[in-house]
Amino acid sequence: MPPTTSSTRARSVTVLPTIREEHIEDDRDEVVSGEPLVLIVENDPHYARLLLDLAREKGFKGIVAFNGATGLSLARSSNPTAISLDILLPDMLGWAVLRVLKLDPSTRHIPVQITNGQGGTAARPRARCLRLLREGADD
Repeated sequence: MPPTTSSTRARSVTVLPTIREEHIEDDRDEVVSGEPLVLIVENDPHYARLLLDLAREKGFKGIVAFNGATGLSLARSSNPTAISLDILLPDMLGWAVLRVLKLDPSTRHIPVQITNGQGGTAARPRARCLRLLREGADD
């Protein structure tokens, strides 16, 4: 069998779909200090819009981040009243975001609602709920 070189070997390349961040008209340019504000960290634009609409119906302004890094930055800069945090984000797990939020003195006081697209709170086993609470989740 003749030796193969890099020029003769066939390589299989897996191309992952790119995540296209949609622009959502949130309230980041309209927030006034002291107004109730929800930070929505959610990579699914349809669900993010739904959460934003619900927040507005309840009298909150809302800002949306599609990944964990942006969410952390917005949490520090906007000082939201509450955070809705998806667990499955494109750049990091929501658990990592939660850990950073709860270790940072400037954000640890902010209540965090954990969301996931796989059944929500009612479907979580008891052990997972306890882990959420140990990690610093509020619900």
